[in-house]
Amino acid sequence: MSQTAALPIAGLDDDTPPALRVRGYWSTVGYRLRHDPVTLCFGAIVLLIVLSAIFAPLLAPFDPYKESVVLRLKPFGYRGHPLGTDELGRDLLSRLIYGARPALYVGVAAVGLGGTIGIVLGLLAGYTGGKLDAVTGRMCDALFGIPIIVLAVAVVAAIGRSPNSVAVAVALGMIPSFARLARASTLRERNLEYIEACRSRRTWRRRPRCSSSFISR
Repeated sequence: MSQTAALPIAGLDDDTPPALRVRGYWSTVGYRLRHDPVTLCFGAIVLLIVLSAIFAPLLAPFDPYKESVVLRLKPFGYRGHPLGTDELGRDLLSRLIYGARPALYVGVAAVGLGGTIGIVLGLLAGYTGGKLDAVTGRMCDALFGIPIIVLAVAVVAAIGRSPNSVAVAVALGMIPSFARLARASTLRERNLEYIEACRSRRTWRRRPRCSSSFISR
């Protein structure tokens, strides 16, 4: 009888690498960022824009609002103007740096306001249901049916021309999307087993207990 050669068992040979270490959320994000140069490149660009908007008074070479008839429409690099000047003689680089401030403010304010209102409405509608869910759904349908340009014009006409009015107009257009997502997530979580277990436990605690005299009878 021939002797059978020992076959290597999968997972038990010496060349098998050790099991991957379980990472947390931020560790996984950091690991993916370190191995994704495209994301790192664009993240650095976004960080540069944010820092330039914050430190605009220190980085801008000229006053972005100063006009000069002599310096109208000058080319790149003309007398200390790296990007030239516009039709009113204002430095384009300074205006570009200062222009990042209202753009970032409108974006952050609109997402924060629209996300907060939409998530709260979606959570309440998905958890309570009934009339509140129906009213919230019809409001979202109405906002979805209004073009964002018309809504922005109406808000600007009512509030006035300012970055706050633009942020409010953009936030109103974002509320239905956040509300729908929050409502769908709430409806999915509301019917899971651990929610039912919490409800049954709370109901059991609220049941009236029998008195000792009744039990003795």
